[in-house]
Amino acid sequence: MRKVVELPEERQDDAARVLMLMLEHDPEQYQLSDEQLRGVEEALADVDAGNFASEQEIDRVLHRSWA
Repeated sequence: MRKVVELPEERQDDAARVLMLMLEHDPEQYQLSDEQLRGVEEALADVDAGNFASEQEIDRVLHRSWA
């Protein structure tokens, strides 16, 4: 989930919706803990509220050293 919040807003929304679809179609295969489910719900609420990483925050993540 940490990496998802670093994505552009359209991709964050896509990721949250895909995860919810996966859970709806095969709930036994993809079991999230209560904490993980709360994280998904919070991320969706952030998307709905228009809360996204700024371009500067995204640039810092994309251009940091991964070593």
